Amino acid sequence: PGPAPAAPSAPESDPWAFPSTPAPASGGLITGVPGVGGGAPSAPSAPSAPSAPAPAPATPAPAAVPPTAAPAAPTAEPDEAEWDSTRLTARDVRAMDPAPDVAVVIELESGERRPVDRPTLLGRNPQAPDDGPWNLVAVDDPTRSVSKTHAELRVDPSGLWLTDRGSTNGTVVSVPGAPPRVAEPGARVRVPVGATIHVGDRRIVVHPGAS
Repeated sequence: PGPAPAAPSAPESDPWAFPSTPAPASGGLITGVPGVGGGAPSAPSAPSAPSAPAPAPATPAPAAVPPTAAPAAPTAEPDEAEWDSTRLTARDVRAMDPAPDVAVVIELESGERRPVDRPTLLGRNPQAPDDGPWNLVAVDDPTRSVSKTHAELRVDPSGLWLTDRGSTNGTVVSVPGAPPRVAEPGARVRVPVGATIHVGDRRIVVHPGAS
């Protein structure tokens, strides 16, 4: 008899073929999925703990602020002196005012010269109205044309001023090159150096004072 036929060789495995799946047992549960390895399914992994937030950058400590000096207390104003309610006399008021420098000199008809360095009264027999620092100049007048207190003279930085004090025969101021000017009672009249003052029938000439 001839040689026995060779046993057929096992077919080569196909690398792209699904692995063979055993037939499920009848009446049993499916415990696997074709193409997936058997075994109990793995438990789901626990969720990872959330990462801790990064620490906030450290805030630098504020620089020390030097203490502010307290403002100086305001200086107290000195108390004002209380005003004395005592009434002042005319003499007190004049005494507080410094006497002006000699501005003019008057010359009487007798040739007598008198400085006008304070309030001055002209007349036959002048009388001071108060106890102030009056300068009294008596004018010799045999005819009695000059009133007892005839006129008043005062000086200030601008010069000499005359006021008629209500005389009977009036007062006139004459200046060379100008018409005579009658002094109205109570009104001040400017008397320049070189002028002549007529009181009644008497004449008084104004000269510059000593410097």
